[in-house]
Amino acid sequence: IWTQGIATGADATTGDASVLSYNGSSFVTVNDLTATMSPGAGFATYVYSDDDYDNSVANAGFPKVLSVSGTANTGTILPTMNTGANAYTLVGNPYNSTIDGDLITKVQLNTSVYVYDSSVSGYISWNGATGSLTDGLIAPFQGFFVQNDAVGAAPVLTILEAAKTTGGTLYKESVTPVMSFKIENENQFNEMHFSFTEEGKIGEDNMDAAKLAPLDFVNYLSVASESEGRLLDINNLPAEFENEIEIPISISAMKVEGNNWVEREEELTITWPTFENIPSDWEIELIDFQEGEYIDVRRIDSYTFTSNSGLKQEKKGNMFEAITPQKMKSNNENRFSLVIRPSVAASNEITELPNEFSLEQNYPNPFNPTTTINYSIGNSGLVSLKVYNSMGQEVANLVNENKSAGSHSVTWNAENVSSGIYFYRLSTAGHTTTRQMTLIK
Repeated sequence: IWTQGIATGADATTGDASVLSYNGSSFVTVNDLTATMSPGAGFATYVYSDDDYDNSVANAGFPKVLSVSGTANTGTILPTMNTGANAYTLVGNPYNSTIDGDLITKVQLNTSVYVYDSSVSGYISWNGATGSLTDGLIAPFQGFFVQNDAVGAAPVLTILEAAKTTGGTLYKESVTPVMSFKIENENQFNEMHFSFTEEGKIGEDNMDAAKLAPLDFVNYLSVASESEGRLLDINNLPAEFENEIEIPISISAMKVEGNNWVEREEELTITWPTFENIPSDWEIELIDFQEGEYIDVRRIDSYTFTSNSGLKQEKKGNMFEAITPQKMKSNNENRFSLVIRPSVAASNEITELPNEFSLEQNYPNPFNPTTTINYSIGNSGLVSLKVYNSMGQEVANLVNENKSAGSHSVTWNAENVSSGIYFYRLSTAGHTTTRQMTLIK
């Protein structure tokens, strides 16, 4: 394949560099293609449509087979890692056999591994329990990203020869509750995943996997959960929790327009193909605030809707800026949410105690023009209670202050808004819940 922009060993020293390594924050040019790479190091290569600059015919000479020659790596491999909190390192499977990503030893590194899959125009990931990278298997010589944890001062990645698989597909048995959500149109699809473990948190933990921006500058779909301002491909949550969890869901269909990605309006279908080991007494509901739809994912298999359009543009630079691992941002104003409600065991001790965190149905409902909302919190702290219209736009900020533990009440006067369906959302540290109300004038 044609190489350029590199001082030594390339077909041409001019032009944009086509072979790069990753330094933790950006891609940098590989200066000498004749040098010996360290085992386990990863790199990215741009392959031009005409393959050879002297043969300027589109798609000339394809498909190409990239061959690897020399003595196969053996023994334990310790790639050089980038340092710094949450920094990424591009590494690679150093063996001529598939390896099991779960058998790679990680110190000061998050659990998840990321592999780019051009067939879906996006990264696929695995956190040891779930993900689109099937069972965490990494192909021979396949490059993959790993991310440092919040410390990342001295990360160590150890690839043992014992991580090799002996052929075939490795099917792993797991009792971990997992579920996935998939959006698709006629030509494309994208997935996100949830796992529920003892180590899981409502906020950030080491088994989360970020939703990374696509490498290819093409139309793409994206579905992700949102946590503390981050979009996640895998969201690892606690296996046990007492109160309702509400997770904002970001869904977008992006198209190429000039040098930007622009959200397009398109009919999409969302399904939940993986639903394993989920406790039978959990209530799980997908909410479309824009349409006022509540979907019980245990009883319904799919939901079809039309995506929003023109809400966001993302500047596209060169190809290797796009590959740089970066947090994708929500672009649909939380049109969707996933609500998970655990059951409460029936006992005299429990029923005598009030709920620590609760949001009651407003009264009266329907109303005109005032209504009262009662809520309870188990611990003192900052409380937010906001009202949104069916488009997900905030129309009222009823509470935004520190409150003491206990029961509280607030009245909303909707004299200045029009009739329709509204949603009110209560948020405290670690808890969020939403209810619907109707204004009729």
